[in-house]
Amino acid sequence: MGATKGHSFKFTQKALRNIDYLLPKLKFSVMPSKIVRWLENFEEDDLKYAYDFLQVFEYINFNEMQYRLEDLLKKIFMDLHNTDNALVIPYGKFGKSGTLVTYPLSHSPFYLELEKKGRIIIKKDLKKLDVESYNCIILIDDFIGSGKTFCDEYRDEGIEKWIKNRSKLPKVYVLSTVIMAQGRKKIEDTFKYIKVYAQERAKIFDKSSSPLIALGNFEKHKINSRKYEQRIKVSQDYLGGYKDSQGLLAFSHGTPNNTLPLFWWGKNWIPLFPRRAKTRMDEAREFKKSIAFYIGICNRLGIDLLSLEEYKQASNTVKVEDQRKYNNKLHHSIIALLKLKLEGTEDYIICHILGLTDNELDEVYERSRKIGFVDLSRRLTSKATVYFNNLERRISKERSRNETEQNLKPKELIYIPKTFEGLT
Repeated sequence: MGATKGHSFKFTQKALRNIDYLLPKLKFSVMPSKIVRWLENFEEDDLKYAYDFLQVFEYINFNEMQYRLEDLLKKIFMDLHNTDNALVIPYGKFGKSGTLVTYPLSHSPFYLELEKKGRIIIKKDLKKLDVESYNCIILIDDFIGSGKTFCDEYRDEGIEKWIKNRSKLPKVYVLSTVIMAQGRKKIEDTFKYIKVYAQERAKIFDKSSSPLIALGNFEKHKINSRKYEQRIKVSQDYLGGYKDSQGLLAFSHGTPNNTLPLFWWGKNWIPLFPRRAKTRMDEAREFKKSIAFYIGICNRLGIDLLSLEEYKQASNTVKVEDQRKYNNKLHHSIIALLKLKLEGTEDYIICHILGLTDNELDEVYERSRKIGFVDLSRRLTSKATVYFNNLERRISKERSRNETEQNLKPKELIYIPKTFEGLT
């Protein structure tokens, strides 16, 4: 059964300004049109509480995750002797968040510095490792909610037994971007020798520390959350998030089920940060369609995407290619790449959205580099910013030619920054 609207969003100046304020808070992780559709889940009288949830929602992108992990790793090594070395173990089944989070950590400057000195290594297969070779064991994950999953897997996957086989117990740490307060308590109460390094978050409806208190009507927020959970029939285990964790965060690679289900539940509800793979793939397909629409508009206008008149005035280094057709996968991906890079999207997410392999993405970058849109470091050039802004302006003019009551309603608002890395 599809989701039904609680109300039809009114595109007033105040409403659009509210969304504009929210975009930086959510780090431009979702399109304005998606925020609008999520808000339409709610009855109009409850919009205030939905906006409040968005005000305190925590979105962690790749760069921030890397920064947090590196900062916490530094704190762990401050607790060690200068000669101590560490083994980092991504716990959980392969492909889960524990293994995915090793990439940002292993590419952080502090980790690379330790690696050069031979003081740190990441390994998963404990059977091939001698526990006596390491002074410190670091168990890593992106997020820990109730702590139950950690405790179960720590025992079930044999990590605890492997560590305790050592003649002298090493220093054992948990490194996580975020941990819920109840998760920290469960881990440290269950395993007295483990120290947790993570940014702690309390339950969102905890009266003693919830950020919602500062926004007023604290009790009403919880009542409204449960009201909609019951309406969309959230299963008992996920009321308030898994085991009532009452989390309020998402990552660029996924949303923990500990987060309030109003943000990720996909049955009879339009999620803002979906968990289900099918929902994410559907969104990727819709995104491709929107890029195809851009290309179709430009074909009808006879505009060469790589040689707009305005762009030629900004730079004369772009080779003009006559009568180009923009319906093949490569050109489709170049336009999508620019759009996503302007929004600060990481490469592995770009691959996911566009359905590209690493080699295919390399090809798109190389093509973009040859026409001056990215440099050797894969950073967008000022030419790319000028080009895309001009393209958006030209397309906006075409859309507005036949103004009707229907097409004047915003259907897919797009955030295009006026500046990029200081360039206009």
